[in-house]
Amino acid sequence: RYLVGADGASSLVRRTVFGDHIKKYVAIQQTFPCADEALPPYSCIFDPETSDSCSWTIRKEGYILLGGAFEPSRCREAFEAQKTRLEAFLGVQFGDPIKTEACQVTSPRRHKDLLCGSDTVFLVGEAAGFISASSFEGISSAVLSGRLLAEAFAEGYAAGKILPIYRKKTRSLRRKLWGKMQ
Repeated sequence: RYLVGADGASSLVRRTVFGDHIKKYVAIQQTFPCADEALPPYSCIFDPETSDSCSWTIRKEGYILLGGAFEPSRCREAFEAQKTRLEAFLGVQFGDPIKTEACQVTSPRRHKDLLCGSDTVFLVGEAAGFISASSFEGISSAVLSGRLLAEAFAEGYAAGKILPIYRKKTRSLRRKLWGKMQ
């Protein structure tokens, strides 16, 4: 009777029912050994020559993670160019990665990219566009929106008012995420 899309950035539910108009990136992250304690534990990188989005480094437990979000076409080339520029800027050589990971991420750019659903089809997490446009962090919004939808079902199922309750419950989340799009 009801369908909940909790299937991430590549949401089949969102694409099939509502169309697919949200901006997409490819997030690439590599892990390198790192004994250099002088490097910061975390950094946020903005390099407009390689991406209109952010990138990051995270140093922990003898490793450094280097990642970023890039336009899908030529994403690997952009990542490698950014890595080379960062090595020159920091004066370090990352060397060969221990691990390389990649996944698709969405980046809401318009208010309508934050989509709760319809009367019988609901979206949570990144399928709903509930991801920070500035940092691509989305797990907290996914967990929160899942809980809020469960509450909306509990409160509105009998009266058939699930969607309006879910929209109301996610209003502050949507406002917060909208603020990061500005």
